Amino acid sequence: MTEGIVLSRKPGLQDARDIRAEVLKTPADRDLVFDASAVETMSTPVTLIMVSAIRNRAATDASIAVMNASPAFTEAFSDLGFFQDMMKMEFRQ
Repeated sequence: MTEGIVLSRKPGLQDARDIRAEVLKTPADRDLVFDASAVETMSTPVTLIMVSAIRNRAATDASIAVMNASPAFTEAFSDLGFFQDMMKMEFRQ
């Protein structure tokens, strides 16, 4: 089963809290899908929540995917030094 989390245009601190809650309520053995098509800028807290989810699911068979990653989405990971973590996600169109 796949869980979908839609990222807003400018996900900030409140979005990070909401995303964290969604990730925590999703069983670790379930796939996560983030829709990043609308992202224009992404805050550090949101990026860190996503890195945490990537790392926590690394030991399971569950995947983390991102749909339609915007340039701002990928830049957020690169700017913070998490490019390798980002590359562990599956990229989908």
